[in-house]
Amino acid sequence: MKKIRNRIFAMTLACAFCTSVVSMPAVAGSACALGDADGDGIVNAVDASQVLIKAAELGTGGTAASEELAVMDVNEDGQINVLDAAVILSYAADAGAGYKGTLEAYVSQRAEPEYYGAQYVSMLFGDIYNAFSEKTFLITSTAELEAFVDKMNEISECFDVRISTDAAEVCGVPLTDTVAKYDEAWFEEHDLIMVIAEEYATQIHHAVRGITKNEDGSWTVSIDRLIPPASEQTLPSFAIFVETNKAVEFAPAVNVEMTTVYLEP
Repeated sequence: MKKIRNRIFAMTLACAFCTSVVSMPAVAGSACALGDADGDGIVNAVDASQVLIKAAELGTGGTAASEELAVMDVNEDGQINVLDAAVILSYAADAGAGYKGTLEAYVSQRAEPEYYGAQYVSMLFGDIYNAFSEKTFLITSTAELEAFVDKMNEISECFDVRISTDAAEVCGVPLTDTVAKYDEAWFEEHDLIMVIAEEYATQIHHAVRGITKNEDGSWTVSIDRLIPPASEQTLPSFAIFVETNKAVEFAPAVNVEMTTVYLEP
């Protein structure tokens, strides 16, 4: 198998990710109130100062009690240091701007993305690719997914034929089969990164290799373009469904990196 990197698509994700969670106030003095170092029931800059003081004590040979680790080690790396204080300060700033969730939920939302797989829908004539101004976007609910399907249906009068199971051999995985698994229960814990790509042949396939976070805070979805030894010039569009967890804030952008892989006969 031969790999040749021939192009990189940088695509800005237009919609910001937001998860609404129920706010659960901390209990003063409780060791379970993550980040509430002074035990007053509120996680704020004062707690960040307490964490820095404790970090300084530990730096001079002090030891942390298990209760202190449970409260102050907000990133759960086994240490109390400036990184924990930074998370608390960031949380306090976002809470001041309207964030209603607990620090536990906030830390979870800052986690690395999980990649679960992808399914693909190929369509002929390149009409789908041209119909979307944004080639990469986030789908976070069944309502947004239904809107996407509705738009696909509006693209062509013969679309109902091309999404049928009978047309799968010609057009790729039917859209109706692809979206069936994404119900309300699925969207409670997952999101879809939708990638719209245009190719020169229906025989081309795609394999998502993963999602990584860049130094500037953006994300990159890495996709292999699997090129067969022989193919027909049909100019199809592909809708690539990238499944990920809902515990990630995809901002400020999601980039798509395509690597061409020529398959041997």
